[in-house]
Amino acid sequence: MILVAFGIYDLMRISFSGLLIVALLGSARTQACELTFAVSNEFPPHHMQEDSGAWRGVTVGLFQWMANGAGCAVSVVNVPWDRTINYLEQGKVDAVSLFTKSDERRKFTHFIGPHYQESIVVIVAKSHADSVNSHKELVKFDGLIGKTPGTDYGKSLQTLLGKEQLEENLVDIVSNDIRIKMFKAGRVDAILEEASVAEHLFKSKRLDPEKHRVKLEFAVNPVYFGFSRNSVDEKTLESLKKSWATMIERDAIHNVYQQYGLSYTPIAANAQ
Repeated sequence: MILVAFGIYDLMRISFSGLLIVALLGSARTQACELTFAVSNEFPPHHMQEDSGAWRGVTVGLFQWMANGAGCAVSVVNVPWDRTINYLEQGKVDAVSLFTKSDERRKFTHFIGPHYQESIVVIVAKSHADSVNSHKELVKFDGLIGKTPGTDYGKSLQTLLGKEQLEENLVDIVSNDIRIKMFKAGRVDAILEEASVAEHLFKSKRLDPEKHRVKLEFAVNPVYFGFSRNSVDEKTLESLKKSWATMIERDAIHNVYQQYGLSYTPIAANAQ
């Protein structure tokens, strides 16, 4: 009955107004900040994919919290590590995590953090465990060692890996999951692994302490969230920095780490 009281012109005005509101809302969504965050396959506890396809983990949680505080939506994409840096430089992805600083990377990357202090451990099969008790013995190791290509292992360990006697025994394995499977199958005799990842592997029982031993640990570098200079503008960057500072003030970083059974030790913001 109410509709009968309106003329055709009134109905057209109502329809047009509705369409205008929808258009404006759509425009607002388009203009909202949205960040593409790159992960590189499974790297627990930092990024893990659920059966539903959703990603979770320490760095995923930290990034989402920081982005939400800056008013940004997050889209997580899986990019092989050997392509990630090029994608960041080109602006094909907006951000990465666990990223070490270097003069070359500063040319195309804004850094926020650090969010973690990396260290690398050498995990050895039990059959070879007694032969790796020092840096000198690692150089003389007679088995195969699986490592991730393109990873910054820090000055101390990188120097050892560059020695001719050890270099011949290194096996580059891009996939984290395949590296673990090859180690468990005995196709490599040791692996180089990030310390928190190693801890998670043992806690989740993917590695067995009766068969696999952590022998040496090397301090590496603080790592950061890296943002593409090619795709992230200054205004968004400042909002992200403020959001990160708020997370530190509210101890939110510690809370995220705690969800995964890890402790967080604050790192100086100017750490290199």
